[in-house]
Amino acid sequence: VTFANILEGATLDTIESGVMTKDLAALWEGDAMAVTSEEFLDAIAERVREEFEGGDEYDENLPEFETYTLVGDDGQEEDYTLVYRATRGEEEYAVLLSDEEEGKVLIARCVYDGDECNFDAVDDETADDVFAEFEAECPEFFDGEDGEDA
Repeated sequence: VTFANILEGATLDTIESGVMTKDLAALWEGDAMAVTSEEFLDAIAERVREEFEGGDEYDENLPEFETYTLVGDDGQEEDYTLVYRATRGEEEYAVLLSDEEEGKVLIARCVYDGDECNFDAVDDETADDVFAEFEAECPEFFDGEDGEDA
């Protein structure tokens, strides 16, 4: 949703600056620079890129993933980034990606102690169910540039 809002804002800003395709320019009442579809998309992409690289207008809306340091059964600490939450009844589950080992995923039940979130292990069936939902809802985590899973 945040990215969609940024994209919408960048598109409107591009059009309002007078850069648009010929079909939009024909409807525009002000000065317009008619460009090809590819040039129009490049102009929008540049505005989105600027917002992610430090633009002031949308910075407060950029997603911030939560990072947790978890301690394994062996006592070793490992950093994970929470990328998805799912609810099953009154239970909340998290999909966490390892910051240290590419491709390592942890599915855990969220346990709250006040404002602090801790994680408990879940059974395989619940983990598979939560992961399947994550995969369906967030395909961008799985589609690499070459068509391979990310």
